[in-house]
Amino acid sequence: MSNRTDIRESPSPPHINVGGHIDPSPSLTSSTNGLASLAMSTGGLPRLSTDTASNFLNTSTTTFSNSNKGKGSGIFRNRVIRVFYNEERHLNGTDSERALTRDVVAKWRMKDRMKTVSVALVVCLNIGVDPPDILKLNPCARMECWVDPTSMQAAKALEHIGKNLQAQYERWQSKVRYKVALDPTVEEVKKLCMSLRRNAKDERVLFHYNGHGVPRPTGNGELWVFNKGFTQYIPLSIYELQTWMGAPSLYVFDCSAAGLVLNWFTQFAEQREREYERVLAATAPGQPRDPAATPPGNFKDCILLAACGANEILPMNPDFPADMFTACLTTPIKMALMWFCQHSPLTPVTPDMIDKIPGSLNSRRTPLGELNWIFTAVTDTIAWNVLPRTLFQKLFRQDLLVASLFRNFLLAERIMRAANCTPVSVPRLPATYQHPMWQAWDLAAELCLAQLPALLANPNLEFQNSPFFSEQLTAFEVWLEFGGERKAPPEQLPIVLQVLLSQAHRLRALQLLGRFLDMGPWAVNQALSVGIFPYVLKLLTSAANELREILVFIWAKILALDRTCQLDLVKENGHAYFIGVIAGGAAHVPAVQRTMAAFVLTVIVNNSRPGQSACLAGNLLAIATAQITDPEPMVRRWMVLCLAKLWENFVEAKWAAVRETAHEKLCALLSDPVPEVRAAVVYALGTFLGGAEGSDQRTFIELSIGLTLPIATDDASPMVRRELVIALSHLVSNYDEKFRKVAQVALQEEKARVRADLRREEERRRQDKGKKGGKLKVSEDDATPPNASPSSPITTPDAMGAQASSVYTLVWTVLLKLCQDPYTDVADLAAHVIRSVTMQANFDDGAIPPMSLESPAVTSASTPSAAAAPTTTTWSAARRVSGFSLNNSASNNPNNNNNPNINTTPTKKKLSVTSPTIAAAPSPSKKGAPPPRRSNITMGSTPPSSTSGYDSGSEGGSTKDALDDDDWASSSFYEWSSRFFARPIITRPEDDSGSPTYFDRMWRCQRNDQIIHEAWELCEDGGRGSLQTPSSEKKGRGKVPIGDQMALLDNETDTTALLAFHDFDTQMVVANGSDGVIVWNWEQGVKTNLFSNLNPAGTRISSLHIMNPYESGALLVGSDDGVVRVWHGYDSYDSVRLVSAWNAMPDLVNTLQSNVAVAPPGTPTKASTPAIPALSTVQNKLVMAWQQETGRLLCAGNSSFIRIWDVERELIALDVPSECASVVTCVACDTTGRTFAAGCGDGSVRVFDQRVQSKYALIHTYNEHKGYIVDISMPRAGNDKGVIVSGSVTGEIKFWQSSLESSTSTIASPEPNSSMTGMAVHDFAPLIATGSQSQKIRILNWKGDELSMIRYHDGFLGQRIGPVSCLGFHPYKLMLAAGATDSIISIYGGDHARN
Repeated sequence: MSNRTDIRESPSPPHINVGGHIDPSPSLTSSTNGLASLAMSTGGLPRLSTDTASNFLNTSTTTFSNSNKGKGSGIFRNRVIRVFYNEERHLNGTDSERALTRDVVAKWRMKDRMKTVSVALVVCLNIGVDPPDILKLNPCARMECWVDPTSMQAAKALEHIGKNLQAQYERWQSKVRYKVALDPTVEEVKKLCMSLRRNAKDERVLFHYNGHGVPRPTGNGELWVFNKGFTQYIPLSIYELQTWMGAPSLYVFDCSAAGLVLNWFTQFAEQREREYERVLAATAPGQPRDPAATPPGNFKDCILLAACGANEILPMNPDFPADMFTACLTTPIKMALMWFCQHSPLTPVTPDMIDKIPGSLNSRRTPLGELNWIFTAVTDTIAWNVLPRTLFQKLFRQDLLVASLFRNFLLAERIMRAANCTPVSVPRLPATYQHPMWQAWDLAAELCLAQLPALLANPNLEFQNSPFFSEQLTAFEVWLEFGGERKAPPEQLPIVLQVLLSQAHRLRALQLLGRFLDMGPWAVNQALSVGIFPYVLKLLTSAANELREILVFIWAKILALDRTCQLDLVKENGHAYFIGVIAGGAAHVPAVQRTMAAFVLTVIVNNSRPGQSACLAGNLLAIATAQITDPEPMVRRWMVLCLAKLWENFVEAKWAAVRETAHEKLCALLSDPVPEVRAAVVYALGTFLGGAEGSDQRTFIELSIGLTLPIATDDASPMVRRELVIALSHLVSNYDEKFRKVAQVALQEEKARVRADLRREEERRRQDKGKKGGKLKVSEDDATPPNASPSSPITTPDAMGAQASSVYTLVWTVLLKLCQDPYTDVADLAAHVIRSVTMQANFDDGAIPPMSLESPAVTSASTPSAAAAPTTTTWSAARRVSGFSLNNSASNNPNNNNNPNINTTPTKKKLSVTSPTIAAAPSPSKKGAPPPRRSNITMGSTPPSSTSGYDSGSEGGSTKDALDDDDWASSSFYEWSSRFFARPIITRPEDDSGSPTYFDRMWRCQRNDQIIHEAWELCEDGGRGSLQTPSSEKKGRGKVPIGDQMALLDNETDTTALLAFHDFDTQMVVANGSDGVIVWNWEQGVKTNLFSNLNPAGTRISSLHIMNPYESGALLVGSDDGVVRVWHGYDSYDSVRLVSAWNAMPDLVNTLQSNVAVAPPGTPTKASTPAIPALSTVQNKLVMAWQQETGRLLCAGNSSFIRIWDVERELIALDVPSECASVVTCVACDTTGRTFAAGCGDGSVRVFDQRVQSKYALIHTYNEHKGYIVDISMPRAGNDKGVIVSGSVTGEIKFWQSSLESSTSTIASPEPNSSMTGMAVHDFAPLIATGSQSQKIRILNWKGDELSMIRYHDGFLGQRIGPVSCLGFHPYKLMLAAGATDSIISIYGGDHARN
């Protein structure tokens, strides 16, 4: 692995040391970029450890070291084991339900966001005259709005009180229209209210009522005001007040028994609704409604605040003002400090000193401003933790004035409850006066007041800021260490948002906020609900570089959940901030910041024309194009996706891309080493197509892209091939007429070809006099049309240019090839495109389309012709998926009964074709064959199920409509990629050293370490020739390391073709003679799973390997049609699923139908050796060798080259010419990944070096064998000397060293007349096992000594083994498994294996 900084999507595990501790990967120790660069100060977001950074790498790696020093040759010491096919694209396919499920976004935006625009201040004091129902003591509270009315004339005092009340409200909302009514009459109140409602329209109006000079509200729902002469108290009905004020409104009632007003207000609101419902019910249907029956306002949404309950009177403490409730609502800091001083006698502060606190409420650096800031944070926190989220949003985030009043209402509840008075509200709030946060407020107030005497004595003295916010951030950090989704949300979250207003604490608050958002979408919802959005949006205007990194991270987390913020960002010019981030380039901005900024920009431009226009004007296209070749794969990927979303359905951006030649630069990335980047490139090129109508230049460019995209057909990643089909469907949709003409010509050609085949079949039957059968009649009218012959290539009408015609034909051919893709999802998508075009072509050609269409996967799996020529891209494939068929046309195989059904009656409406979930190969005819299981064999990305059919309303439908209107033609790659940012990035659950996952890995490491240690002991002991067990323990049998039969397993199939042991678990995987895979627990003798490999009919499994044995295992299965499939969860019926499939050897020559067998040199004649099988029986198979250490897969067979695949990149690493005229029968590679060896059908053994150019890779050719090579091995025990062990069909075994020109030793066959059918070499112990058709298994050491002979025995206790078909040693233990042609598997071992 290269020493690089990668940003990865896979949930890869930390690097685990076999000895039980975690080691960093060598590739990460020098990382300075990536998310690991989120280096924060102490107490903030910590720098990512190298273990956590492995989350962003493309391949999981695990470090194994041998804790037993001195044991083994050192191969396993400090060796990095890489885990493959464990990426997010494999675990959750790009269009799987789990991968595309969007997280629920909390309703944090207020739909009916409003503001208070008018305030009516009604003051009824009648200074000098006390109300008759209130008996006031002496002394008692007299101050109103901090004015003593007895200190001046009544009229002047009343006016002064009114002005003070307005000024106190203006501190919270100055841009409001205020109207004051002092000792008003009913008419004055009515006029005032109706005037304010008329001006406010649909906005909120506040009505403040001070009734300290009038009687308490009546039991009939009435307030009191005055007459003009102040001789009487006049009642004011709450019902009428509702009518005048309308809705929405806010009421503040500061009077005794104020709770009674709230009760009547609610009753009147319900009465209005009932009256309106009765009027509606009385109105007959169809009759006009009574104009007087106007719908009532939504009075239930009105907000009411009352100073006390229905049976309470206001407190009269002379130490506090008479309007204590109003003072708490409008001057909370002064009131809170006065109350604190009264309850803290040790505080050296007097009420007069409180009025002299330095500073202002809006200046947070002054004592008064800091107290107000802390008070806001405390009350917000109390409300956040106590109120339901919807109510919190309504009261504290909808309206600035309402939020201020309710913060202060919490203080009023605390203070007035101490005076035996309970403020009430509508909506009703839970009790908050005993919340623990009030203690934090008391502490902050005490620390401030303790400095007040010194500050007043010396104004130049520096004020010491409160540690309140630092302590609360520390508490939040503690919660981050131990909190989670299933625990209570952090209490300090509102405080964190308040801290963002301070430069001193802003960076730390952002860091902690970033850590919180990284915990998952639920955390983002919490933050959005508490009000994070306006804060972080405002911070985008900051030029501080130290905030850039964490701001980008936070915005990536927000937009990963809620995409509706894109217009807010454009409106506030936020896109320019992120364009500036990526414009810094690799020299100034780390890769992770540019990656996340690119993701944010993709969200801004995604399906948003304002965002696209703004970003295009901001030069995003040129900036992103310049960075698509960045060394970091995630940067490349998201820059490409940024371009894709920028020009998607945006013609201006596409023309700008043409000027930048962005499409040409993207085409160069089609061979990028990272599959996600390649998929992003194909996706971007697909979105670039379209909108070229009327422009020859754009048309030429799009056709050029159509010529370039087919490079991706040989990509091993199904994700890339899926995007290729979708991109080509865009091309087909844009040029549907051209493709319909290509389809018409192809239809004519196929008709002619079928008719010619029928004539040849009829002629053959006539000549075959020994066979009986019906005579096919072909009329002269069915002759080949003049413009199409069976041998003529596909041509298009003259209306299309020659160059354009070749492009359409090429794209059509590529789509036909993709219809036979081994990954069902890809094949279904391609078949959908073919259907859409073919159906319309049938209409245009006058043909009648069929009613029912077959799934391409089912057809390809059931048609023998597909197996005979798996890579042939003829019209036959399209005929199967499009439904085209002749009545007499049939497959060349007479047993083929899978022809499409023909229905000559089309239905109405448009084309609608979908596919079933998966097509499994038909079950073999013999007993015990594994049936296909649709319920448990699921693709990594499963297409939706639906019925297939044709539905057309008229012949005027177009291919473009059929493709555009169907979700099949849309890509889910962008949505799937975006999910990465919604998952935890900084920390992962499996990183916890106490998690079950951690302990499971530790146990696996210790177990694996012990097994590996014992294997190296075998290697060292075997090197001295002392591997045999003592003869005293095996009386009568000599020194036998392996000979006892440990298990006898019955596959219940016709034969056992292949078998493989798991390295560490008690699993053995077996393949039968067709496409069945059986998984055994050999220790318990239990069959744990059986499933189909989904081979096409007529093909079989030819190679089997278990990969990733150190972690979650995966199964590599190769079949003789050249296709390799990778299975996850293969050991369980419920978890098995196909994660990848690709054609590894498209040039593999199929010789199943060949009757010509080339005898290898030196093969004895038929008279002397009738048992030696012909070479033709092994020619048609794909042979593979898997290198776990390097991630290389070697594939060979009846081909002129040996192909080496890099499974991490899912690309071809090297094509090595075999330089052999015969077939390659077996391959083997060493653990270092330097050399590999191939055994050939002509008996030669060839050694290759992977480190040199392919034309110089062949370094040795050995021609000493006299028969084709049955098996070849490069055991670990001989890696230091380059030992190669090969066995031929004649039974001869030879040893080679890659440094020598000839074999070092030979073990001759003891039975010259018997052929070897199987051979296995132990990886560590110097043991060789050979099997033959004569039902014998010989176990030899490397010296040629026969250590054991296992043969067929008669009798009740005898071992019954059939003709051996395959052999396999356990990778580490002394165990041997033998498969036979009678479905029986025998497992043999000695004491070591049993232990």
